[in-house]
Amino acid sequence: MTRSRLLRRLVFGFVSVADPPGLTEEAVEGFLAAHLLHTDVDGAWRALRAEDPRLELHKIACPVLVLWGAEDVQLPLDDAFEYTRRLRARLRVIPGCGHLLIGERPDACDRAIADFL
Repeated sequence: MTRSRLLRRLVFGFVSVADPPGLTEEAVEGFLAAHLLHTDVDGAWRALRAEDPRLELHKIACPVLVLWGAEDVQLPLDDAFEYTRRLRARLRVIPGCGHLLIGERPDACDRAIADFL
């Protein structure tokens, strides 16, 4: 089993990727490289829990598109509806997709963004 195939199953299954084997080699390597730049993941999670960004969303005045994975188990679809409401935004739910939308379904994300723009 290749390194990226093993990582797909172990790592990306853990972070709520709907289809870990469907990730491209480029997506796997890109997601892993990004994590090497961050050394304080625990601190980032504590900060996210300490301050709720949803309380500030009403201040955003520009048009917003919310993209959400239909199979995201880290952030359920109910959260998407809340973010969309607070942002007065459009919501596009990407089917067959978990938490890492751009890596899982780049074409669907690209189309949704192009349609929005």
